[in-house]
Amino acid sequence: MKKIKEIILWMMKHFIIFLLCGSLYSAMEILFKGAERGTHWTMFMLAGLSGMLVIDGLNNLFTYEMDFLLQVLFCTLFITVGEYVVGIIWNQNYEIWDYRNMPLNLNGQICLPFSLLWALISAIAIPLLDWIEWKVFKYKLETPPYYKILDKVCFQFK
Repeated sequence: MKKIKEIILWMMKHFIIFLLCGSLYSAMEILFKGAERGTHWTMFMLAGLSGMLVIDGLNNLFTYEMDFLLQVLFCTLFITVGEYVVGIIWNQNYEIWDYRNMPLNLNGQICLPFSLLWALISAIAIPLLDWIEWKVFKYKLETPPYYKILDKVCFQFK
């Protein structure tokens, strides 16, 4: 019975993180683009999966010892590659987004300025999701999330 409860809690946690990340990203995109242009379901899915698997998943896989800048870089690369894959599958006609006029773009699907924006979003989302997992889902309560840059703790939740 205890094992079933743990599995349900694990599934619920990941589903909530998926929905939270997808919803927050979609809201940011609507604010940026305007309600008339809205967002696309593929970006909701990419943001949800990225938040659930990568942004939240890194500390579960590598612990809080992983350098924060490396976490941000890894998330940025994963999300940018994800955006490219989503783009070449669902955005071939550039109706969802079009980066062809942006500097340093690749086939109009990804570009450096938006990759840097993903880095900023990741830098905010990493501690946010760690805090949610720690406080709401009681993950490693004895070890509050902390972040190291060049092997020095630069921030820790209390």
